[in-house]
Amino acid sequence: NALNQAGLADFVYAPPQTPTHRDAWAITEEILKLMHNEVREHNAKFFLVTTTSPDQLDQEQKVLLRQRLNAKALDYPEQRLRALGESEGFPVLNLLYDFQRHAEQHHVYLHGFPNTKLGAGHWNEQGHELAAQLISKRICQDPSIL
Repeated sequence: NALNQAGLADFVYAPPQTPTHRDAWAITEEILKLMHNEVREHNAKFFLVTTTSPDQLDQEQKVLLRQRLNAKALDYPEQRLRALGESEGFPVLNLLYDFQRHAEQHHVYLHGFPNTKLGAGHWNEQGHELAAQLISKRICQDPSIL
């Protein structure tokens, strides 16, 4: 399997096609359910925030990755985790859509650094700032999350 800029196997962005991929999703979902239950047992609330990868934001990389996967979109993980939150009763904030919109509207890179490579790797200062704004906005809109 090809690895993308985030070091993830490309197949993570598409519905599972192999037993290994299906097992990986099943294990991930069970871990999240367990975390949610353990948090509730301690009288706290579980709030899942999904992050982004550079390949989901960079226009050129998105096209190449969609072609490799024969996929229309690269948001399968966001959709699946949102559905899990709905079925299990915990809130999910997918940052991808707001990150995509922000990057396109403002023509900025939210991953990477001038001394490494813009558009690759970890969130940069602008990515962290946007994530903080989006998470705090969601909490302020629905304080019951916490």
